[in-house]
Amino acid sequence: MKVIAREVGVSLMTVSRFMNGTGKVAAETARSIREVAERIQYRPNRLVRGMQTGRTGLIGVVMPAGLGFYSGVLEGIHDHLSEQDAGLLLSMVHGDWGERAIEEERKLLHRLIELRVDGIILRPANDEATALYFEEIVQRNVPIVVIDRHVPKFACDFVGTDDVVGGEEAGTRLLARGLKNFLLVTGGDRFSPSRDRAKGFRDAVASANRPVTVDTLEFPTFSPNEDAILEYLTEKGAKVDGIFAVNDNLALGCRRALLKLGRRIPEDVSIIGFGAVAIGGGYFIPVSTFDQHADLIGRTASEMLFAQIERKAGSSAPPSKTVRLAATFIDRGT
Repeated sequence: MKVIAREVGVSLMTVSRFMNGTGKVAAETARSIREVAERIQYRPNRLVRGMQTGRTGLIGVVMPAGLGFYSGVLEGIHDHLSEQDAGLLLSMVHGDWGERAIEEERKLLHRLIELRVDGIILRPANDEATALYFEEIVQRNVPIVVIDRHVPKFACDFVGTDDVVGGEEAGTRLLARGLKNFLLVTGGDRFSPSRDRAKGFRDAVASANRPVTVDTLEFPTFSPNEDAILEYLTEKGAKVDGIFAVNDNLALGCRRALLKLGRRIPEDVSIIGFGAVAIGGGYFIPVSTFDQHADLIGRTASEMLFAQIERKAGSSAPPSKTVRLAATFIDRGT
């Protein structure tokens, strides 16, 4: 900046104001500063700026390894951060749940704090996390937004899908086809999206004005679990005519199992999944499903995080905010 100030013939403070956007600079002066900066390939030092302002311009994002659905979330976060001239530090947790995933997540959160990120966007591995789990984040007053999985024991901003309503719509659509023997395929109550979608589905089916049955298959992961589903349908599922799987990967396992049994979709059995998950190359799992608008979840989370960051040095924080976005049904003929 000293070189630029000398060549342009202005003070170092003027160059600093222009580079940091902290004050007005005459149009002609701004043009000259920009031209010299481009010629000498000047780039502001974010680390030095962070020491001076207390802001590094870096946002930490913690996501599951493999991404899948979360690639869309990450895209939404990235696009908003680019607009804010902020950098993204991505860390990945291996596994969806369990002690190993939780321990890895804790280490990643500590590392991001050490790197002095301005805030954190987290898809938690630990749905039961309390304020004690986030103790260092709370103590250091690091803004945080949790996405997709709600953490009811920790007061923080949250962005996710209106999963209960989505489950209700799935049940209503299957009932509208005149079906009455349902299979609900879930990830159990361990994950809030699975729990909420299952609740919505059961509520819808319970309101039916005709006799219906609902059997439930629970799995520890959202992988297809094709063999276990095939075994169930072979032994007990001869009458099943409607399936709601709370995740598209589970729906894919159901589809494969039905096809192996020679059952037609949707003539014999209707299937609805959830998530509009891509399987690579622009292809999607071929089941009717719900689009969660992953990119909008990511953008909304980033916007909420920046609102926290701007408030951090100002007035006391308002109560934590929860945003649940509506999912959109996609009919893929199943």
